[in-house]
Amino acid sequence: MKCRPNSILRMMGATMTTLIVCSACSFNEPQPQTDPDPIPNPNPNPDPINTNGPDPVNTNGVEDPIESGFEDLVGAWRVESGFLLEDYVAYTPAYLEFYDDGSAMAFGQDFVTKANSCEPLSYEAAGEEGVIFNSYDEGLTVNLFRFDGFDSLTVVGADGSESTFSRTESVPIENVCATLAIEDEIPVGVEWSGRGELEFDGDSFWFNSGDGKELTRVTAAGVVHAPVPAPQSFSYIHAMQDQDFWMQDHAGGNETTKRFTLAGVEVDSVDTETDLGIDANLRAAAVDPVSGEFWVQGRPRGEDDYRVLQIDTSTEPDELVDNVLFDIVLRSMSHDGEYLWGITGNRILQIDPATFQVITTYVLPAPEVYPVGIVVEDGKIFLLISDFDDGTTIMEVSTGLAST
Repeated sequence: MKCRPNSILRMMGATMTTLIVCSACSFNEPQPQTDPDPIPNPNPNPDPINTNGPDPVNTNGVEDPIESGFEDLVGAWRVESGFLLEDYVAYTPAYLEFYDDGSAMAFGQDFVTKANSCEPLSYEAAGEEGVIFNSYDEGLTVNLFRFDGFDSLTVVGADGSESTFSRTESVPIENVCATLAIEDEIPVGVEWSGRGELEFDGDSFWFNSGDGKELTRVTAAGVVHAPVPAPQSFSYIHAMQDQDFWMQDHAGGNETTKRFTLAGVEVDSVDTETDLGIDANLRAAAVDPVSGEFWVQGRPRGEDDYRVLQIDTSTEPDELVDNVLFDIVLRSMSHDGEYLWGITGNRILQIDPATFQVITTYVLPAPEVYPVGIVVEDGKIFLLISDFDDGTTIMEVSTGLAST
C-alpha cells in the first residue's frame, strides 16, 4: 500500500491530539488516598539521658568491682586461720594491724592468763602482690597477699602456707599492750652476771654482777658502790625482806632458797621438796610487803608446766598457802602489796594474785630493750636493763596512770 505524505501528516496530528487530551484527563482524575509515614512510638524504657555530663557507662544497676591493692592493707585484721604470725608473737596469734606510715603490729594472747604479745613490724610492697615484713627478732620475710573482696585477706608465707584474715573496725582493747613511759635512767657501767634479780632495800638497788658471786649496790641517787662478795654459795638474789636477801644456790641446788642478812647470817630457808613436797625448779621470787608471804615461780621436776607457789614462811615448817598453774615463764618478779609483777621476754605483766589473770601487759618504747629485773616500790617501777656491750642501766618507768 502506498501512503501519501498528506495522509501521514493528518494521522500524526490526530495522534498528538489524542495524547494531549488523555494527559489532561489524567491530571484531572482524583488520586488514591494514602496514609502519611507513621511516627515511631516512644520507647517505654528509653535509655537514660545524663544532662550533667556523659551518659553512664553501666546501665544495669550493678557497679563494676574495684580491685583491692597494697594500699588497702591499712587497717585492723582478725586472724581467722593459719600460722603466719606465730613467728612474730609469743602467744596465740589474734590480730594484725597495718598503719599508713609503713609500720604494723602483730597481736597475740595467752587465752588462759590473758597475757598479751604486741610485736611491732614494718612492711613494704614487693611488686603488685607481695608484702615484705621486717621485725627486730625475725628480720625480713617476703609474703604474697590477695584479697577476696575488700574485707577478706589471704597472706601466703615463703613456705607456701596460707593465713586468712577478716577486716575489723579495730583491735579490741583487751588484746592491746600498754606502753610504759621512761622517767629516769641510772647508768651503772657494771655488767649483770646473767643470773639473779633486781632488789631494793629502801635505800639502794642490788643485783648480781661478775660471775654471780658478787653483789653490786647502786643508791637511788645513782651512786655505784664497789661489788661485795655474796654470802656462802647462795649468791643469786631473788627477793628482799626487811633488808634481808632471799638467795638461791649458785651451784645448782635451785629447789632451796635461803634468807640472809646483809652481813651473811642465815635467817631462814625454804626447801620446796622437803618443806612443801614439791620439788620445784625455782625461776623467780617476790615477797608481799604487807603480808610477808613468799611467792616463787618454778617448774616441778618431771612436769612441763610452770606454777606459782604462795608460801607462809612465818611458821615452821613452812606452809604452802596456794599452788597455782601459771605457765608463762617469768624472768623476775615483784610484789607491791596488791599485785604481782613479772617480766617475760620484753613484756612486763601486772597480775592479779587472786585470779592469776593478767590485768595489763606493758611494753617499753624500744622493742629491742629486754628488762631482766623488776622492783615495784611505793608506786614506782624500776627495771634492770642489761646490755653486755654497754653495761647495765636501772630504768624508772611509769604506766601513765596516777598512783592511788
